[in-house]
Amino acid sequence: MSLLIPSGSLTMIEQFDDHLLEQDIAALSKEVQQHTKAVEAPREAIRSVIGEKLYPQGMEQPGSVPAPVSAPTDNSTNPLPRYAADESPIVKLEVETLIDEAIHKGIPHAIKEARKKDSSTMKLFHDSITEKLYAEFKRRGIIK
Repeated sequence: MSLLIPSGSLTMIEQFDDHLLEQDIAALSKEVQQHTKAVEAPREAIRSVIGEKLYPQGMEQPGSVPAPVSAPTDNSTNPLPRYAADESPIVKLEVETLIDEAIHKGIPHAIKEARKKDSSTMKLFHDSITEKLYAEFKRRGIIK
């Protein structure tokens, strides 16, 4: 699966093949499978697992997005969900940077950095990384 992440005026194509990300996907897939066995749909299981890591205990998790998270923008190269079109360019860039960090420095690192951001950025990152992982898990046959 390729991700196109704008970086200024350049577009970089990244793949889920970095060593750290491979380790993260392996660990997360086990947790997602446990959540899925608990009658959660695979996408919601991924969302739950990431949410448990992103929002420290006692911190309120935002609800689901108003539009389906799975609906990408009309431009399939955009790593953000369709509803992100209403967000400021700064928030979008921060989330794209966090996704890039997840790929290159690992999901735990990106989550740590996302916690430093405002709630809109955290929510958009949560939704975006959930969709990226869902698509990658499906591609690998980890979920159906």
